[in-house]
Formats: sequence, C-alpha cells, structure tokens
Amino acid sequence: MRRYASDFFSAYVGVDLIRFEDFPKGAAFVVANLNADFIPLASECADIVAAIDVIEYLESPRTIMRELTRLAKPSGIILLSTKNHLSLLSKLNLMIRNRFVAFNSGAEDYPTEITALLEFDLVRMARECDLMDLEVRYANQGRLPFTSFQWPRLLGFRGRNFSDNVLLIARKPAGSHVAWHGQ
Repeated sequence: MRRYASDFFSAYVGVDLIRFEDFPKGAAFVVANLNADFIPLASECADIVAAIDVIEYLESPRTIMRELTRLAKPSGIILLSTKNHLSLLSKLNLMIRNRFVAFNSGAEDYPTEITALLEFDLVRMARECDLMDLEVRYANQGRLPFTSFQWPRLLGFRGRNFSDNVLLIARKPAGSHVAWHGQ
C-alpha cells in the first residue's frame, strides 16, 4: 500500500498481528489482533485509513469497519478491499465446488479467509457507519476460470465479472466525530 500511495501522506502506520518481512523499513508498526483487540491508535488520527485484503480474515467485519471509521479524521478517506465473490471465476467455483474460489485453500493453508463479503455488504457496512461518497471499484485483473491465466484486459475484460478483487472507497463526513469503544 505504501509504495502506491506514498505521495499522498507524510506518515505511515501499519497495524497487524505480525510484522511481515516486506513491511516498509522505517515505517511505524503497531501490533494488534484485529479479531480480539481494538486498534491502539487515537481516534481521528488518520487522513487515509486502509484495510487492503484484510477483512475476509476477520471474524467481525462490522467491528473493523467501525474501527476504520473511528480512526479516520472528519473528511478522511477509508479504503477497504476484499476478494470479489461476484466474478465469473468465483461464481463458477461456487457452482462446481460449492464454495467461493477464495475458500479453496486446504487445512494446511490455515489461516485462510473466513468471511465472504460481497460488494453489497461493504456498501451496507459503510452506510451503517454513516460514511459518504461511496464508490466501488474493481481491480480489472482476474484469473480465467480453472486456469492460471488472466483475463485479457486489452480485449475489454474488466469490471465485476473479470476482477478478483473489489475496493470500497468512502469518506467520513466533515464534522463527524465518531468515538467507538468509549474513546
């Protein structure tokens, strides 16, 4: 995330249970179990709050959406992405294998995705948090069903049916002061 958006901010803080090897050197890092803890950062501390391909691993998507909203400053941007279960790949996998493609991992791959969310769910949760200017975008990159090949974007294969990921972009209203869990 940092390498794609570094021109838009002066400070970067990562929050996770584990500091992964490829986490940017010199960036601040806060340890938190997002299934059990609230994020130990002050309310309204960030201009941009992002949870990129995280929510599907969490037991309570609504809790993390409220936390992202709490962390965003008024007029702050919230970015939230997850697997796109409405792609042709995922729908075909669901019809043939009785599960979404993101849930194909075996027990040896645990932890794996535990919560399947659709675009509709992301929008609903954002509205529950009174977020505004909601926009849904797709990665415009995705695998052809049952192959390791990508849909050819040059031929116009874009959007919901041909993207492996979906992104929700939202804004916290100006003048909104949300304090969850007593902060």
